Amino acid sequence: MKNVLAKTCIFTLLFQFLIMISSAEAQDSKYLSNPEVLKIMEESKTLYRIGSTDELTDPSIDDYGKKMFPKLTNHLEFPKVVHGSDSSLYLKSFDFDSIALATLAEGEPFFKIGNYDAAIKYYEKAYELSDSLYVAYLHAGDCHLMNKKFKKALKLYEKAKKINPFDYRPHFYCGTANYRMGNHEHALENYIHAISLKPRHFSILLTLQAKADELGIDVNTETFEPKSYVEKTDSSVNIFIPSENGSIWLAYAAAKAIYLGEDDKRLDLFGIQGIGWNSEMETQAIIGLMDLYLGLVESDKIERIEYLDRLYLITKEGYLDEFIFYEIASKMNPDIVLQLPREIRDSIKEYVKKYVIVKRKG
Repeated sequence: MKNVLAKTCIFTLLFQFLIMISSAEAQDSKYLSNPEVLKIMEESKTLYRIGSTDELTDPSIDDYGKKMFPKLTNHLEFPKVVHGSDSSLYLKSFDFDSIALATLAEGEPFFKIGNYDAAIKYYEKAYELSDSLYVAYLHAGDCHLMNKKFKKALKLYEKAKKINPFDYRPHFYCGTANYRMGNHEHALENYIHAISLKPRHFSILLTLQAKADELGIDVNTETFEPKSYVEKTDSSVNIFIPSENGSIWLAYAAAKAIYLGEDDKRLDLFGIQGIGWNSEMETQAIIGLMDLYLGLVESDKIERIEYLDRLYLITKEGYLDEFIFYEIASKMNPDIVLQLPREIRDSIKEYVKKYVIVKRKG
């Protein structure tokens, strides 16, 4: 690594910096303060190195977020939530009757050419053969929607929603049917429920942006993208921060670094033995980021940054867990929300209402 500051001198400078630049606000005592994080690094047997992201030469490291939040599981097209014997929730693919599914497929060529009256006959036959084939209700509803029979469409979408409330599509389709009937409040509620089940879904957000003025909402599509990168090698843990405004991301990266570097302390600090992503570690990193950012702002070292102000507000109002599930964990597991208890899913929905799909005042 080029221009890497040696451990013996860098921690003295960092201690002075982090003690001097500290937010006046109280920090949750459950988590380490930034000086405490640096103290662990200073006293550790692990070698920590700090350099600039300009030094990264690996062509695959072009998006720190994708490296730090890698996709671990694929999205289930038709998810079914199963309750385990220990009260846990896990997912499996929804089982469909093969004959009913084949009947549904026969209607697709007619739908594609706009012959909705012909297509719906196959879709209706499909759900008559298997009442649990909720996608047949969605397809039949689409035929009514295209024929501007919105009430009939909504009735079928609602039926699909009752069969599988964990698939975001019935909620989204109910939103569209209500919107076409002018029921904007019901439309918005269904759209919000859909995006809560499928965080950051591009098509849902795009639809809401297009309807924003009519629905009276503002849509926040900004995602959390860390500006630092941390890696563990055989000889050291390496921290890379931007050369411009890099100090903002130092605390965030330092928390990630001790998570990787402190094998004997990881269980006590973060509640996990392995080095896979962990929500407690992410919380520690973001709390450190917020504390350092506010300290820099309060001491007039930097100008305010809008997306960090938003993250500070989310943290202050007690929605950091929901932020982490919606914005970060969903990048690694697209169906993460479906595996959470009802009360957490409900709080994520409240998070979406407050910070993602926000009703305009007045």
